[in-house]
Amino acid sequence: MMFMAVLLLVVVAASAVAVPPITVTVPATGKAYFASPNYPQNYPKGVLVEYNVTGPVDFSLLFDVVEFRLCDIHCGYGCFADYVNFTETVNRRDISLIGDQGMPSGMCGTINSPLRLASRTNSVIVRFVTGTRGPSYQGFNISATALARVETRIKVPVTGKVFITSPNFPVANYFVNRDTIYFVEGPAGVRLEFNTVAFDVQALDIFGGLHDFVTIAESSVGSSSMELIGGRPFYDTQGPNQLRSRHNYVIIVFKSDDFLTLRGFNISAESVH
Repeated sequence: MMFMAVLLLVVVAASAVAVPPITVTVPATGKAYFASPNYPQNYPKGVLVEYNVTGPVDFSLLFDVVEFRLCDIHCGYGCFADYVNFTETVNRRDISLIGDQGMPSGMCGTINSPLRLASRTNSVIVRFVTGTRGPSYQGFNISATALARVETRIKVPVTGKVFITSPNFPVANYFVNRDTIYFVEGPAGVRLEFNTVAFDVQALDIFGGLHDFVTIAESSVGSSSMELIGGRPFYDTQGPNQLRSRHNYVIIVFKSDDFLTLRGFNISAESVH
């Protein structure tokens, strides 16, 4: 069945007539928009349109559906007829962007806003393919916003607080299949206190297994190994509160699996004596 689906996808894409690629430049502030051919009129059938979407270096990209209506099962092949796909290159591999509900980004039919896709890099290729069968519809209008990448080396001041957030927080859900490591350091001779401002990551499954979670750890006394502060990981809506380290250096690890993504977290850190 999977082979048949892939074969249909190749046949439909091969039969489409390619038009010149469209360059979409996303500014550091504000949004860029791109739309299907003829939008808001009906798009043509039998075409392949490629949008090269690029943002500033050291940013990732956030895509929001403004309007989206393509042909679906009436075209005979479901999402293998008229569809939009988002891909990027990560570690020399082309991967599909994952939507904010953990679903791959091959999209067809009618999608009601809001629906969001976030990239890991600043460069994404969006392909719009239409088959030769079935009716044509209004198409799509999608916005792209540049997201500053999360800071992972955190300096805690003598007075005041700093805030540690999951990737994309609070604009979009965090990524699936991602390990984010934060190196948190305060002034010499202080301890660090962590408190939750917002916390929403995936909960335990029905068997008590971890999906997405945060650990906060520091070096064990007289050892090079790390031990969890508080003795456990944090997940669901229960983040750290009044959690204090013994030293001025802490490592926070946030792990997410390949299923559901949620809003993420915002944790404050401050120096205490």
